[in-house]
Amino acid sequence: MPLAVCAAAVAFGAFGAMPAFDTLIAHRGESVDAPENTLPAYRTAVERGFGFECDIYLSKDGRVFTFHDGSLARTSGGANTNRCNDATWDEVSRLDVGNWGKWKGSKFAGTRPALLEEVLELTRNGRWLYIDVKSKTADIVPYVKAVFEKQKRANPGNTLFLCGSVACGKAFKRLMPEYKVLACLNCRKKWEKGAPPVPVADIIATAREMGADGVDIRFIGNVTTDAYMKAIKDAGLELHVWTIDDLAAAVEAFRRGAQTVTTNCAKKLLDEYGSGGRALVEKRAAPLEWLFPTGDNTPHEGMAFADGVTGVLAWGGGDTLKLTVSRADLWDHRGGYTWTDAQCYTNITDAILKGDKERLLGLFRKVTPPGEPRNPFMLPLGRVEVKIPGATLKRGTLDVKAGVGTIEFDLGGKPHRVELAMSKASRAFALKLPDGITFETKAIHCMEFPTVNKRLTSLGYQPAKYSDNGFTWELPADESVTLEFAKRGGELSIATWRGDPVGASVLLALGHAGRVTLPFARVRAEAEAHWAKFWAEGARVKVPDPVIQGLFDYGMYRFGAMTDPDGVPAGLQGPWIEDNDLPPWSGDYHFNINVQECYSPAYRGGHFANM
Repeated sequence: MPLAVCAAAVAFGAFGAMPAFDTLIAHRGESVDAPENTLPAYRTAVERGFGFECDIYLSKDGRVFTFHDGSLARTSGGANTNRCNDATWDEVSRLDVGNWGKWKGSKFAGTRPALLEEVLELTRNGRWLYIDVKSKTADIVPYVKAVFEKQKRANPGNTLFLCGSVACGKAFKRLMPEYKVLACLNCRKKWEKGAPPVPVADIIATAREMGADGVDIRFIGNVTTDAYMKAIKDAGLELHVWTIDDLAAAVEAFRRGAQTVTTNCAKKLLDEYGSGGRALVEKRAAPLEWLFPTGDNTPHEGMAFADGVTGVLAWGGGDTLKLTVSRADLWDHRGGYTWTDAQCYTNITDAILKGDKERLLGLFRKVTPPGEPRNPFMLPLGRVEVKIPGATLKRGTLDVKAGVGTIEFDLGGKPHRVELAMSKASRAFALKLPDGITFETKAIHCMEFPTVNKRLTSLGYQPAKYSDNGFTWELPADESVTLEFAKRGGELSIATWRGDPVGASVLLALGHAGRVTLPFARVRAEAEAHWAKFWAEGARVKVPDPVIQGLFDYGMYRFGAMTDPDGVPAGLQGPWIEDNDLPPWSGDYHFNINVQECYSPAYRGGHFANM
């Protein structure tokens, strides 16, 4: 069974959103880094991976253009003081809206307002364009519809309308019913600080009168309270908020139920969130739990770790922790087919159409030499057993956000725990027991298990050669593989490599005689740094069901553990191959769906570099 848990798509309006590329909307474009409501601001948002919002007006001669204020004065530096609706496009197009305020003398000088058709060229699926319609009447709607009918990029899956006017919102729902409309409303009756709030019942009533799909509301902490926002969602309306430039306030808005947050500085907020600001507001996901002994006490029920090449499954029971170790690149490459000119479409279809079964089978018949496999297959490697005399393993947890596991055990009537981690930077696994706890360690090669021994012996394999701290396995036709461990006090580290370890990139630290000497503190720190970056870069999915959340988090964790950008291709089971048997289906890809099942989290989780 393929190991990957397919990540659920992040639905628009998903429960428990947090700052992310698809939940932060760049207000008037990335307006902290480029002049508001200009193509440079919109392009900056798009290039950074965000959706964006723009404001539109209808010119006197029927062109739809982007501008925020009702007057042209502010962002044109006073060059034109007409009302937007009273100016022709010719007048508007001659305005320089990139040379005012802090932008004066900047590289944006000479920038003109944008036409709606130019803005729509920047839309793309997966990110939202919010079009804030500033007109108070419905006159603009037919012109907007005409622009949409001439373009192919914007669609109901990536574009919606914000309307402050009931008449305007109704017109969009009538003329463009396939598009969502949000009632864009202020939660206060006036803009002044301290002005009385608009009762939430009035907000809901306005949205319903408009026929809107939801609301996009000004967020003010002491007005848009939990109860206020809950009432909107309970009314069956989508809930979006504007305009927040502070991380703590943005996450609080999400906590209260906002589905998106509009901000002037989307990149800044996301950077702050990903570089430690998450701790302000988001607890780590609840650790996943294992009970010992693990179910039927088989390797695949274990706690998974991987560094992109080597995989470790921690399982067992009683006084023994079993660490099944395998590699994603450990294959017997013998077997397979040598393709011939005869195996062509013409010959295959001719045989099928004529019902010539023998000819069809003959095209693909092969003779496998004695002692060789018919097809390439993935190989098991072995395990390291850690015995803690007198102990009883009880419970394990894995923090997938940090890549750190713990296994609790009883010894002498007292509780203890062992910590586990694996580093991609050092390509090593390590564990740490409490001071004073003694343990015994031994490596077991896969050919010690009868099922594996019988099959591999028939294919010309010899058992591995053991050393005091591991083994090396010479393969019939492929590069040798070594598993090695090292003990230091209450710590154990494990690494594997192919061929000669000298200079091998899979190990950063080798002691004398080739022994692995990586301290647990280093492996743990490297793991935590890697996983912090991994989760900060990817999609964030929150669902109310903790079981589903755990499945998603563990699936994404396993995908991240088994893959690296430009790394070893993951087989059907990734780097986690049972040590006491051969993997089913040879561990390879038989159908395209196998690839999709293992790699689909790259798309759903936003980790495209790991493809």
